[in-house]
Amino acid sequence: MHELSIATAIIERADELARADGTEAVSAVTVRVGELAGVVPDALSFAFEVARDGTALAAARLVVEPVPAHAYCGACAQEFPVGMP
Repeated sequence: MHELSIATAIIERADELARADGTEAVSAVTVRVGELAGVVPDALSFAFEVARDGTALAAARLVVEPVPAHAYCGACAQEFPVGMP
């Protein structure tokens, strides 16, 4: 489950930023996840909850903003959605 390593990286970076800013607690972290990124948002949220203990993010919630995939056709100059089934 690579979502755990992603969640851990998010927490480590946010914790570093919080401490550098003198903040003792973070209430929320927002991440944007592309539709084709291969990341399962529910798994990422679960991993975040597990990995946040003992950090400035111990009570933080993770807000996942989905980013739809789009493609561009140069021949017809059209942008169109590309999604996973």
